[in-house]
Amino acid sequence: MINIIYYAPTRIDFRNIVKKLAKIYKARIEMKQINDKEYMSNIGGIGECGRKLCCMEREKLPNPTIKMVKMLGLNPKSASVYGACGRIKCCIEYEYEAYKSAKEELPSVGDKIKYKEKDAKVIKVDVITIGNHTWENKDI
Repeated sequence: MINIIYYAPTRIDFRNIVKKLAKIYKARIEMKQINDKEYMSNIGGIGECGRKLCCMEREKLPNPTIKMVKMLGLNPKSASVYGACGRIKCCIEYEYEAYKSAKEELPSVGDKIKYKEKDAKVIKVDVITIGNHTWENKDI
C-alpha cells in the first residue's frame, strides 16, 4: 500500500492518477488531502506570540468561530485575527472562555448602576480592558 498525503486549497479529483499509479506499482494507492492547519503543523513555524504554532503542539486543534471573534470585540475582517494557516487563530478560542466568564460578572449595556454615589447608565462595556467602562452620569 502506498499513502500519498497532499495539500491543495480546493478539492482535486485524482481517480485517474490513482488508477495509473496502482497499475504501475501493483499496489493499493491511498490519497489523503490535508487542510490548512494540518499543512502548517507539518511545515512548522512560529506564531505572532513567539511560540510554536498551535497546530504543531496540540493533537486536537481548537475550532474558533466568527462568533467568538465578535464577542471579543475584534473585527473578523482584520488580518490580525487570522493565523499562519489562514484560519482564525487558535488562541481566540482559549481567550473566548476567559472573556465570556469575565463578561458575565460585568454589568450589561443599558443597566442602571451606582457610580461615585450617583445613578448612572452603562453605555459601553469593554471586556478586554476590564475596569475601563463608559458610564453615562445623567439623571435616569
